[in-house]
Amino acid sequence: MKESYKILILFIIASILRLRFFFVSFLPFSTDSWPLIKNIQEIMQSGSLNSLPDTYDANWPASQIFSAILAQALNLDPILIAGIAFPLLGSFVVLVYYVFLRRIIGSNAAFIAALLLSFSGYNAFFSSSVTKETFSLTIFFIALFSFYLSLKDRRMIAIFALASLALLFSHHFTYLNLMLPIIFFTIAIVIKNITKEEKISKTITYSTIYLLLLGLIYYFFISNLKIYNIVSFNQIFIFASFQTFLLIIFIKLKIINSETVNFRGSFIVFIVILLSSYLSYRFNLLDATLLSNLWFETFFISCILILFLSFKGYKSMVGESKIFLLSFVTPFIAFYVYAVFAASFVDATTFSSRLLDFLLPASFPLAAIGLSQIKRKKMPKIILSIILIIFMVQNLAIYPLQINGSGYQWLYYKGEFTGVKWLSKQVNTNEILADYKMSYLLGYFNLSSNIIKGYEVLKGNSQPDNGSLIIVYNQMYTNGYVLLYKGESVNMDNLDKYSRIYANKDLEVYLTP
Repeated sequence: MKESYKILILFIIASILRLRFFFVSFLPFSTDSWPLIKNIQEIMQSGSLNSLPDTYDANWPASQIFSAILAQALNLDPILIAGIAFPLLGSFVVLVYYVFLRRIIGSNAAFIAALLLSFSGYNAFFSSSVTKETFSLTIFFIALFSFYLSLKDRRMIAIFALASLALLFSHHFTYLNLMLPIIFFTIAIVIKNITKEEKISKTITYSTIYLLLLGLIYYFFISNLKIYNIVSFNQIFIFASFQTFLLIIFIKLKIINSETVNFRGSFIVFIVILLSSYLSYRFNLLDATLLSNLWFETFFISCILILFLSFKGYKSMVGESKIFLLSFVTPFIAFYVYAVFAASFVDATTFSSRLLDFLLPASFPLAAIGLSQIKRKKMPKIILSIILIIFMVQNLAIYPLQINGSGYQWLYYKGEFTGVKWLSKQVNTNEILADYKMSYLLGYFNLSSNIIKGYEVLKGNSQPDNGSLIIVYNQMYTNGYVLLYKGESVNMDNLDKYSRIYANKDLEVYLTP
């Protein structure tokens, strides 16, 4: 198949799966979108970053500057621009992934890996969103792959340097996740060169130092968000311990004893880790009933298949490309184990989901190579078809966005936007009781809500102040009140004692006496 056809197929699939949520309501997808859009509008009006309303997101202004320029150039509403531009950038991730990856593992394997990424249920969901992370993923892959390719093509150093700088101003979590595989790879290559008495590569050594210094200078001296204000020493130490532990194992088994491979034993160990992580995540962070849900079951099955193929893939690889691809995936495994077993509840719920945006793409190249190692003639196509069907089941299962725990609260409906806009013109000093989802939309209209008190009132554990406003929306009747990442059970009958002052097909507003 011609390269142009491959790129076209990948982009069509990726863009359809990532733009679908926007076309449900023609509103940005994700709770995080509203603070970003406020900043975009401020940049368009003032042309400055000095007075951005959301000072947290102002630490990473690249996505907001890009959207403001685009909206100004096209003379379009920033809400519309953000809602379309971010998912389209999420689609371009697949193309960048393919174009760079084919220089590392070959065109056919890269196409399979990119096909897996384009269909991947979780990635398709998350990169549909208007978030800094969606914006930064394209830059992440450019920086990571150009770093490796600079070993043989020094022109790539300039691309790496510029992409790293752009990523620094795009998203902190993504920048951290760029440093991890690069550190792993650099240490592994340096130890390999020393043990085999080869010349140490100055290219990757200096590039790694540049990346680390760039991050340290920005987060210690320039950014308003300092490392020591958001992360404690204990957290850093525990996180580093997980990374170091897997790094030592990685160096011992894959660099020092690179000829020794125990496929069966290693695969069983990783299956146990995967199953333990899965059960811990489901029982501790989500409702146990979700274990039987189609979305989560198919995801777990696909992970086992990808894991099996990844093991077959790394067995067949040799040289620096093998070390690079293993360095790509290993630190994210360590990060995921840390998230599930050692992080706080809030961090665990955040990391264990968002890490999949890096862990899955990191495993797809190895899985694609593993498919090519299956000798039976039609079996690779059959297995690939099964995985893609499973991914499509995930996409179809989550598409209506009704499943509690699936991120359904990221989808805003037109009536919800219209209702809160109406409320913003009526309210004076009333206390507003609304859940996590509504609090972001209220913030866009310069209103704030008491999330915890709203939950306690609807739960029946507390009485609202006189003249308070309670905002509810349709899915709250089904999934409950969103406190963080899923709906919590409340008694909606408690609303009967209050006066309904506004209602449309998506949202209701109640006034307490």
